Amino acid sequence: MCLHTLLKELFVVGSVDRRLAQLYKLPWLRIYTTNYDDAIEYSRASSRGKSSFSLDVSPKSIPEGAAVHINGFIHDITPQNISERLKLTDYSYALRSIEDRPEWVSRFLVDLRTSRHILFIGYSLSDIDIARLLVSQKGLKAKVSFIISADADEVEISMLEPYGEVLNIGIERVFDVLNTLPVTGAKTRPAIFYSLEEFRVEALPDASPLTTKVHEQLIYGTIHLNDILSGRKIAESLSLCVERGEVKKCVEDIASGSLRDVAIVGGIASGKTFAALQAGRALLDAGFRVFWIKDSRHIERDLNLLAGFDEKICVIVDGYGRYLDLLRPYLQQRGPLHVLIATERAATHELVWPLLRPYLSTAYVPEIDLDTLTEAEAEGVDELINFAGLWTDELAGKTKGKRVRHIRENLNGSFYKILLEVLRSKKVISEIDQLFAPWEHDDDARRFFATAFIVGALGANFWINDWQIFYKLRNIRELIRKYQEHLGHFIQFDLASIRPRTSVASLHMLSRMNDDSLVATAIADVFEVACRGEQGDGELRLLKQDLIKYSVVEPLFSERQKFEKIVAYYLEIRTVNDTYNNPDYWLQLGIACTIFSDFEQAGIAFTNAYAREKSRPKPNTIRIDNYFARFQLNKAAAASDAKEAFGLFQDGATLLLKQIFRDDNKHYPFKAGEALMGIATRHADKWDPASRARFVEMCATLASKGRDWERKKGSSHRDVALLIREADKIVQKLRA
Repeated sequence: MCLHTLLKELFVVGSVDRRLAQLYKLPWLRIYTTNYDDAIEYSRASSRGKSSFSLDVSPKSIPEGAAVHINGFIHDITPQNISERLKLTDYSYALRSIEDRPEWVSRFLVDLRTSRHILFIGYSLSDIDIARLLVSQKGLKAKVSFIISADADEVEISMLEPYGEVLNIGIERVFDVLNTLPVTGAKTRPAIFYSLEEFRVEALPDASPLTTKVHEQLIYGTIHLNDILSGRKIAESLSLCVERGEVKKCVEDIASGSLRDVAIVGGIASGKTFAALQAGRALLDAGFRVFWIKDSRHIERDLNLLAGFDEKICVIVDGYGRYLDLLRPYLQQRGPLHVLIATERAATHELVWPLLRPYLSTAYVPEIDLDTLTEAEAEGVDELINFAGLWTDELAGKTKGKRVRHIRENLNGSFYKILLEVLRSKKVISEIDQLFAPWEHDDDARRFFATAFIVGALGANFWINDWQIFYKLRNIRELIRKYQEHLGHFIQFDLASIRPRTSVASLHMLSRMNDDSLVATAIADVFEVACRGEQGDGELRLLKQDLIKYSVVEPLFSERQKFEKIVAYYLEIRTVNDTYNNPDYWLQLGIACTIFSDFEQAGIAFTNAYAREKSRPKPNTIRIDNYFARFQLNKAAAASDAKEAFGLFQDGATLLLKQIFRDDNKHYPFKAGEALMGIATRHADKWDPASRARFVEMCATLASKGRDWERKKGSSHRDVALLIREADKIVQKLRA
């Protein structure tokens, strides 16, 4: 009781120097203080209220201008809770670290990143937690200033200099400056975004060697954003971002006002993110403000705010399928000058594009397919790899022309296959083995990093506390400290979150772990954790959706008995929450079984998908129809009975035509070329003349619709071209 009385006497103020009160009343974004007293609240009682927070409450509803008492606040204490609410001793400091409050760490880091300037007044930075947070944020030093006593010695100054500019001018000088400021009305504070990051070119670029940056980009997927946005050249005609021709053309159309939105599509590691960055940089030069989504936690709030901006805005959504429910409201209310650059993996795009497309108001929205490099693009990629010295010994000795031919012909112009080839070089294998070795026999580390590589492949962003749920690990920070030097290439760490990089290297590391049971368990564990936390965390909700999709799950497994492991995974997650009632779960299982020719299990899966979709208030079977039609054609090609095969073909082709007539702007229904040829080769000579004639007629119709699609689009697609080619062969052969 005596201590409580003493603290109240010391820290409840009765007056404040007018000049200090004037300082507190300035329109700060936030005031963070390690003081216990109520001088801030006393000073601002008549103008900004007494909005105060301590670390014991949630920061979710914290308003602009609020004061945050990091070490506790005098008005929060009672005689019984002093030791819990105030950091008074070394022991209480150890118990009440800001690091153990990830929501507050995240809020503080957001405030640091979004502030135009950060001012420390009379603060020695003796609190090591705050010092670590400052160090964790690259580029922060340029906007940090410390105002300290004019009598400060060289030691004190030198201790602060690594964190920002040190001004040993004293508080009196600050007061003098305040007196010279003109009296003006209240100014509107610029909008603050938390989950959206605005593209800006930093004045002081990172001075790391370009060779290192190219190496990190190609092997580990590191994005050197400032170098890309500033257009920094590696050589006379070479930059970090290889220019994609179709992207360049679309950006020019956007800048001229003849195009609004663009989808960038491709398989894993096809360059979607860097193509989006190429578009963002060009639109930045064209006078647009460019934003991209960092995570989903505050994105609904950010997009609602952004939608009201009456200026040229570009929003880049990398992996838009994860943000569908959040994007659609924004698209309905966005300003007329807003454009969208959306990327997604091709298989996921097939499923989710029909759910987004109706919200894009223009008649024409190009879908740029990046899976095949043009000759000019292949030359740019070769130059980048050659500059970094990452070609295998065999290719390094060849001429540029031969390497480009190798990319175009042997690797089918696939950037993914190029990266796999690079990963097989002795230099890269040796480097990854060295990174892998220190934790190879640490079971906790193996479980954690297997999970991290999986999350890296999915592009999720987790708080520290999220990670501690996995496998009931409680030593996450210890693992990070122990292995950060080796895993920093794959995983970005700060005190609030762990963000694995999305790259081929993460998938490569999963295969290098050589432990299929560990990887399979980790994938199922991530799914279960995502299900448990999806109601309170948008990032976990999106992760759950991803881990149902076959196209997302399939690359995570090694080639050893892949189908058996995938089916086992789907069987395991069926029991989690209400997954067995989700039509998309059954659809994805049906897709997997069709691809691996288990038609009996695929049929059961499609039956369940239809049943669950039709039980919904507003059923939509378009997605299921598309894949079920392809299932029927593939099953027909594999069937041993010719009559059964014809019936399956007829049903499948009819359903495909229904899809084509319903939505002739898509190439998805045309993904049947190989199945048609398989049916013809195996069964056509066993059918009666009427069945053969019907088969030829349907093939001719499908080819004709493919040509109609190409004419309307003004371009082709490999799936459409393959169907036309195979259907024409069938018609020519069977009519002869």
